[in-house]
Amino acid sequence: MTDQTNFTKQTIRKDILNNMLNNILLNSNDLYKILITDNNTTYDESRIGFLFETLSIILLICKCLKIKYTNIMDGQLQSLKICTNINDILHLCTFKTPIFYMC
Repeated sequence: MTDQTNFTKQTIRKDILNNMLNNILLNSNDLYKILITDNNTTYDESRIGFLFETLSIILLICKCLKIKYTNIMDGQLQSLKICTNINDILHLCTFKTPIFYMC
């Protein structure tokens, strides 16, 4: 892996998307590794789960994964609301906040 990464702190989902775009020249395995481990600074399973979920959501939104869905919902399971704005989705969650669902 190259030492020439352009990596910023991943606080909200938009930060993860920015890191994806800023490091697009890395090979896919290296890019995945720096994104999923906060540039090799975390090995916390809960944090890695959040980062993996975020990567999956970004790939789904960008239609990089072929999964059919009609709505993206956010909030607690008992009070889900439809998200209609991608920018809201990218700013929606920080680590340890409610996740959203695709249906």
